[in-house]
Amino acid sequence: MQYLNVIGAVLLAGAALSGPAAAQDITRDEAATVMANCQRQRESIIAPLREEAVDRCVTVEGLDQRDCERRNRDFGERNSGGNPDGIGWNLATCQRAEGAEKHFSENPDSDRYAY
Repeated sequence: MQYLNVIGAVLLAGAALSGPAAAQDITRDEAATVMANCQRQRESIIAPLREEAVDRCVTVEGLDQRDCERRNRDFGERNSGGNPDGIGWNLATCQRAEGAEKHFSENPDSDRYAY
């Protein structure tokens, strides 16, 4: 019988922690910082891939380095290079940043975004 009480207590504690008390917030003032963190993380992923694309452009297509850099300046962004979703937007930080951005644009009086 005590065993069942312990299980019940554990289940109740787990339910309490998974509810609103476990949620985290982004304030309106923090949203820009979260987006900047997202962009830094994305750039760390995109930069080497962009460099490869520029190198391939120079070596395979025989174009000038500057032309290849210009052609690939938006590499990894949405709707560029056959990648409609962009690169890195699936990162947790970016998901939070986009969620906050959307929330604050749809709720101009809100000062917090819970995720």
